[in-house]
Amino acid sequence: MHTENLIPVFLEGETGPLFCLFASKNHNNASAMTDHRELFRKPHGNRQNHIVLFLPPFGEELNLCRRFYSSVRERLTRRDTVTVQPDLYGTGDSAGLLEEATWEIWQADLRYVIQHITALSGEEFQPAELSILAARAGCLMIPEVIRICDQDISSLRLRNLVMVQPEQQGEDVVNRLFRTRLVSQRLAGDKSQSAQDLWELLERGDTVHAGGHTLSAALCQSLRNQHLDALLTSHAGIHRSWFDLSVKSAVSNESAKAAMTWVVEPHTHTPFWQSYELEPDETLIEAVVAAIVR
Repeated sequence: MHTENLIPVFLEGETGPLFCLFASKNHNNASAMTDHRELFRKPHGNRQNHIVLFLPPFGEELNLCRRFYSSVRERLTRRDTVTVQPDLYGTGDSAGLLEEATWEIWQADLRYVIQHITALSGEEFQPAELSILAARAGCLMIPEVIRICDQDISSLRLRNLVMVQPEQQGEDVVNRLFRTRLVSQRLAGDKSQSAQDLWELLERGDTVHAGGHTLSAALCQSLRNQHLDALLTSHAGIHRSWFDLSVKSAVSNESAKAAMTWVVEPHTHTPFWQSYELEPDETLIEAVVAAIVR
């Protein structure tokens, strides 16, 4: 019977403890591994390690996507892959508060995780291939991961990039959180603020409470400058899958031509990242896993 070997690890990141969940197939049911470094030793054969890095969504969608990521992770470990799920600074079990987080700190966190993976993929350990799974706003982090692998890492080969209903503009992510706040205020009879007012607060360096989170000016301004378009035509040699779950395609007209370099896979499915009541679809999970391991 297949069992997962889950190893929670706190890495020493640049800004404090950085939580990562490492997982693989448990080849020894009698005693699960407790040292995550052992996950990178292939128990049989000389095949390369295949490591899958999960990039987290933003805000409450991070929590709403956990069931989806968990289901994908469990199926990937059946295929003898090693999966790595980091909590970036100010989220989950890692150090810091979200209101202290910046896009640059998150980039540094990802760089540290990838460098750690690479250190475990050389010398006495097996070399590795890296695939990336990202959902929603997590997709906006992919360009930084590619840059890290291109410029900082020589022994870690990118294999697959898989995006699930990606956010295409970072500004849209922040505006959606703003709308949540403004709707709540208007239901309470307060119509004094607009999204532009909230952006002006951020431009003055203030924090804004929206979508159940305290958002810093630095993080929102950096997120506002993130665009998916820059990613779409990069790395033609890597397998790339874009899962579009909307009834009407969410791929914008501007991105459509560039997205032809991706395999766009339409799946009519409920947006599981919007509510805890919505379950990820099994056919979607299997399709995502197939795209990662191909």
